[in-house]
Amino acid sequence: VEDILRMSESRYRLLAENARDVIWVLDMNLNYVYVSPSVERMRGYTVDEVMRQTIDRIMTPESYHFVLEILNEELQGEREGLHHDPFWSRTFEAQLLRKDGSSVWT
Repeated sequence: VEDILRMSESRYRLLAENARDVIWVLDMNLNYVYVSPSVERMRGYTVDEVMRQTIDRIMTPESYHFVLEILNEELQGEREGLHHDPFWSRTFEAQLLRKDGSSVWT
């Protein structure tokens, strides 16, 4: 079982580390757990720099408040017992800050 898990993790990592899109995973406290190397191309920060950033520092204030509203809606739905279809997704745009001071819509 451990070998199968290692192989699966290796495949996932290969995909994530070579994706052109930025892949990120946050924990329930909105701290980074993982971010793909492509973040450097998009935002100008290294993976290590991004891993030390907090979500309130990576977005414009408007986008941060917008994203918090969406997260609160989703968490409220969870508390109320809302269960989405396994293929359900929610798409939105947020403006992230780049290392050079500019911003990028994602």
